[in-house]
Amino acid sequence: MKILLASISLLLTSSAGLAAEPAATARLTTAQVIANAERLELARQFVALSQPAGDILDMIRESALYAASEQLGPDADDATRAEVEQNVDRVLAKFTPKFEAQRPAILDAYAQAYARQFTTEELRVLVAFGSSAAGKHFLASTVDIETDPVVATANKLLSDALLPVLDEFKKDACAQHAAQRVAMGEKAVCPLTEADESRSL
Repeated sequence: MKILLASISLLLTSSAGLAAEPAATARLTTAQVIANAERLELARQFVALSQPAGDILDMIRESALYAASEQLGPDADDATRAEVEQNVDRVLAKFTPKFEAQRPAILDAYAQAYARQFTTEELRVLVAFGSSAAGKHFLASTVDIETDPVVATANKLLSDALLPVLDEFKKDACAQHAAQRVAMGEKAVCPLTEADESRSL
């Protein structure tokens, strides 16, 4: 779902100037964030609560297994699925040390972003929620919610419905780029639309 939303965001932001400037928020500059020690510390506390290393690695593993399962299809036998799971775990074992080495810088970047986005009082509320029983349950359930079969099926249906729109946008952008090159005297065709034409023959 997050990858799909990122793709849609890229699609929408490519049309510069169409969206109105968002309303003024509590955002600060990097220098202001660093200077505001309390705000930054609260942001770091919330990031630590919301992004425990184990949960992130679990989410990566579950996402990789889900993607592999989608590619294998429902007819794959148990031996094939077990081999895929072993491969995912081997890759994750190599990935984990690099993840751990980069994690402090990533968490600090998140903390600075939260400190820019939220006020001191809002961060206090977030930390209090994240420290509560309900908050801990909510934050710890991210992987379970994202990989829930019902949620996964709903996201797959959404993806299937929206991907053709993204494909059409790519074709339009490709065709426009080719037309611009032709206008400058170059020989150019859009390979995406050309493929469609060849299939229709």
